[in-house]
Amino acid sequence: MSEFTRTLTFRSNKLEREAVLVLTFDDSKTPGIYHTVFPTAFKVSAFRTEGDQEFTVTYRSQLGFTRPQIDDDTVVLASTYIPINAGQKTILTYGGDPPIYSFSIPEDITPHTGQMVAQNNTDGKENIGVGFFEKPDRGPSQILVFEGVGTGFSVQSEFTPILGGYITSAYKENAVLRDQIPTPLLFKQNLAQLPQLTNWRVEYNAGSGVYAIKRE
Repeated sequence: MSEFTRTLTFRSNKLEREAVLVLTFDDSKTPGIYHTVFPTAFKVSAFRTEGDQEFTVTYRSQLGFTRPQIDDDTVVLASTYIPINAGQKTILTYGGDPPIYSFSIPEDITPHTGQMVAQNNTDGKENIGVGFFEKPDRGPSQILVFEGVGTGFSVQSEFTPILGGYITSAYKENAVLRDQIPTPLLFKQNLAQLPQLTNWRVEYNAGSGVYAIKRE
């Protein structure tokens, strides 16, 4: 599939109860989810009770590997990253004068596997992340983290952009999710199958005490 962009706008109107929307790429079919690879709270936004509220998020399908730093279980913006496509491999190294971390230029994997591969060739364990480039001139947004990848070991990712949405105030943006979010999954969409622009309504039923996210 060629590169694509998806923009989703979430709206609310005079909610009777405040809602905090957490968006994450936490599809349960991701190999090793919550064991070797951890999703992040990709975007977090509060919808208050007064007036109209609106929150827009954009996803771009150009992916990349990163060397994320984690502080207090929150991903810090990575300064080392490389764009990569399915069927390619890159190698993380540390060297030079002065020594710096860097990813090698991705090379095609033969035979083609459909996976993205990153190998750690530094002298110690490293975190390796998967992100996407919302804008070509900005660093990637972090969406998955492989923690403590050993020297000489590789991570493999065959990423499908399935976005999940939850109402919960328990997470900050870019938090590393160690376990499945315990509140109900209200939104689940494969972004590759959506039109470029979609609108969604955040609702709250005071009688049942239940939130919902519906497409407009």
